[in-house]
Amino acid sequence: MPPGATESLGGASIPLAANLMSWCEDFAGHWTLGGGGTGNNTSPIPSPTNTLTQVSAVQTPDGTGLGADTGKGFTPTALRYDAGRSSFWVGCLGWNLDSGGNGQTNTALVEFDAATLQGGTATIKSTISLVGYHVGIQGVCINGAGYLLTANNSENFYNTWDRATGAHVAQYASPKPQPNGIEWDTSRNCYWASFNGDTNLYQLDSSFNIIYTISVASQTGAIDHFHYDAARDILWCSTGANASFDTVWSFDPVAKRFVNCFTLDHSQAIEGLYVSGTTLMVANDGYFHSAPPANVPAPYNVNNIQTYTLPGTMPAQIYQKAISQYQGGGVGPFGRYPDRVILNRGAGNTSADFISLSRPSDAAAVQNTFSIYMRSTDGVSSYNVGIRLLNGTQQNKTVTGAWTRFLFTGTALALAQAQIVTRGATGTPGTNDNMVDLLVTAAMVQTGAAATAYNARLGA
Repeated sequence: MPPGATESLGGASIPLAANLMSWCEDFAGHWTLGGGGTGNNTSPIPSPTNTLTQVSAVQTPDGTGLGADTGKGFTPTALRYDAGRSSFWVGCLGWNLDSGGNGQTNTALVEFDAATLQGGTATIKSTISLVGYHVGIQGVCINGAGYLLTANNSENFYNTWDRATGAHVAQYASPKPQPNGIEWDTSRNCYWASFNGDTNLYQLDSSFNIIYTISVASQTGAIDHFHYDAARDILWCSTGANASFDTVWSFDPVAKRFVNCFTLDHSQAIEGLYVSGTTLMVANDGYFHSAPPANVPAPYNVNNIQTYTLPGTMPAQIYQKAISQYQGGGVGPFGRYPDRVILNRGAGNTSADFISLSRPSDAAAVQNTFSIYMRSTDGVSSYNVGIRLLNGTQQNKTVTGAWTRFLFTGTALALAQAQIVTRGATGTPGTNDNMVDLLVTAAMVQTGAAATAYNARLGA
C-alpha cells in the first residue's frame, strides 16, 4: 500500500489494509486476456477473416476536366446514395496520380444514375464544380437539411451544396484539422466523422461540435469513410492501408462497439462506401495509388465502383477487448475513468468454453478476499459474470447498471490470480452469459475473509 496511507474510522486514523494486487485499475495495460474452447482468445477484435468476393465493378469515366488519364477514369474519393434522385454522388479528387501526376486540375461532385454503377457503363447525370471551395474532396453525405455536405482535409472546412442546382449553400469550420470521412446519422440527428491519421471515431452535433469521442486505436486502425445503415442501426466504417486488402467494419452506435468485419477481395484503395440490405458498394481509387508511394498492384490498380454481397445473416464474432479509461460512462467510484471490458466466449456452453481477464497478486496461500467494482457499460443491461482467485471455485455475480462492489473470498493458491470470467456450464447458480460488456475499476486482493476500504495500488 502507499506509505502512510490511512483511513478514518470513528475519528481515529488507522492504516489502510494492504492491496496485494498491483495495477488494480489498469485492466487494459496490465491484465491478461485468456480463453479456451469457443472463447479461445485468438483475436482481440472482430476477426477480418470473412472475405467478400467482388460481384461487379464499373470503371469511373474520364469525364471532361476531371483530371483523369485517358481510359483510366477520374479518381473517386466518396460514394453517397441519393434516394430522392435515384443517384449516386461520387467525389472527384481532380488529379490522376498520387505522386508525379498532373496536379490539381479540378475537384467536383459527379452525379451518376444509380443503376449504372452496378452494371454496364457509368452514366453521368450532372457535375458540381467545387473549385474555389476545395483543393480536393474526401467525405460526402446528405445532411439533415437535405444538402450535400463535403469534407476536405486541406482547408479544414465542410461545405454544403444544393443537390438540384449545384449552388454553394454554406461553409463550416471543422472542429479538428484534416476532416476526412463524414456521415449524417438519421436516427440521432448527428454526424459521425473521421480526421486524417486520427485513431478516434467522433460524434458531432449538427453544428459540428464534438459531443463524443471513441478511441479505435488497435481495433481497426484509422477510420476512413462511413455509411449509416438505418435499417440495422449500424454505422459501417472503411479502413485499410493502400496496397493492402481493405476492410469494412460494422459499428453499433448504441453499444459503442464493433460488431462485424469483412475483407474485400478486390479493393486495395477504398474511398467511400454504401450498404443496403446485402449490397455493399465501395469507391476504389486504385489507379490513383498505382504510383509510389502506395504502388497498388494489378488487377487492383483501377478507378472503379465495386459491388459485393453481404451475408443475409451476419456472422457471430468473438470479440474480446479491454479499453483503457473509457469515458462513455463517466468517472468511476473513486473519481477516475474506469476501464471497459468486453468478454465473449462464443456459443460453447461447456466448462472448457470460457474467456477471462486475469491479474496475478501477491497473495499467500491463506484465506483472501478479492473485490472489484463493476457495472454494465450501457447502464441498463444486466450480465451474469464470474469472479474468482483461481482456487478451483468461481462465484457468479449479477452485474447491473449501478456501480457495485463484488466480493470473492476463498483460500487461494500462493500468488493467485484475480480473475473476471465468463464460462459455460459452471453449475449453481447457473451459466455465465456468453458475452459481457462491463465497466470495471478498483480491484483489490487482501488477506482475510472480509473486504475493508479500497486501497488503490495503481502501479507495480
